[in-house]
Amino acid sequence: MGQFSQIDRYKKSRQVTAAVQQETLSVIRFVYKLVPQADMKQMVDASYGVFRARLKKWKGRPVSAFGNGPSLAKVVEARRDPGPTLRAVCNSTIADEAALDHLKPELMFCGDPIQHCGASLYAGRFRQDLARAMTAPDRVLFTQLGYVPYFREVIGPEASDRVIGIGNDRRAGFNIDLTAEYITAATANIFTMLVLPVAFTISKNVDIYGCDGMPFAAATKPWSHANEDDYMGKMAVTHRVHPGFWQRNYEEEFWSYCRDMEEILSAGEAAGIKVAARTPSYVPALAKRYAGFPK
Repeated sequence: MGQFSQIDRYKKSRQVTAAVQQETLSVIRFVYKLVPQADMKQMVDASYGVFRARLKKWKGRPVSAFGNGPSLAKVVEARRDPGPTLRAVCNSTIADEAALDHLKPELMFCGDPIQHCGASLYAGRFRQDLARAMTAPDRVLFTQLGYVPYFREVIGPEASDRVIGIGNDRRAGFNIDLTAEYITAATANIFTMLVLPVAFTISKNVDIYGCDGMPFAAATKPWSHANEDDYMGKMAVTHRVHPGFWQRNYEEEFWSYCRDMEEILSAGEAAGIKVAARTPSYVPALAKRYAGFPK
């Protein structure tokens, strides 16, 4: 049975959204309870103001959005040029100096409660690298709204006004125009929750790299990443510091991610956005949109 028919069968038989763990959303909701509503509104208004001001510069530029799968390393090592695009990176790529040097991203995304905000060596190293990456004056950091005060402290006053928070909630469909409603659908993956909604708001042409996924038969373990050296090796420490975080159903998460990717890409295309996967992927939604590297 093909991958697409498997997904269709799974969608009919399981309520994936309710089942997939979403630790980030739970943490954010807890944070919201600690912040007075007046302060929360001020945070939303400030983030939206920065976003709208930056959007005037970004609007209409083609976007290259990079996941941090193993194929990203091949793009960087071969010094392949994605062309004159606005580049977006996320998560551990923020700490990959070679990737930052080659891609020169202006948009960065993060917001994991354990791997970015936790108490482990991995998280501490990530925060140091994030602060270093944000010294580039043209870079902006996108994160979930509740993490804005935290990341402003992490990166320091010189770049704190370039942290943009976006709220998210559980909803039936994806919002791909943040100027119409400044909120995204909560998902278990930063690419579908933040990266693509921002990219689709900016541009009608979006290329996707480095979202490799994995064979469905192998979806019983965490993802593979592009820079799995000593830094990525420190992630093992998080298994000891936050053992509950890793007691999860990876197969279910991958199914959910594949479904979310198909739904958000289809929503973008229905709105006239041209989407192309530029590196090979096991994710069906990207595999069927694979167009090779731009010439």
